[in-house]
Amino acid sequence: MSPTLSLIIGIVLALAGFGMMIFAFSSSPMFKKNRVKLRKQRTEQNQSRREEA
Repeated sequence: MSPTLSLIIGIVLALAGFGMMIFAFSSSPMFKKNRVKLRKQRTEQNQSRREEA
């Protein structure tokens, strides 16, 4: 196998690995829980601002 082909295969596998890692982190339950909590806090802040106005 030529070195160029090995390099291309290595780059493709590395990109696939990073993509899988990003997907795993974005769909993890811990991050979903944090996103839901932050979303609730923002809606509460917006509601309190509307009531003051």
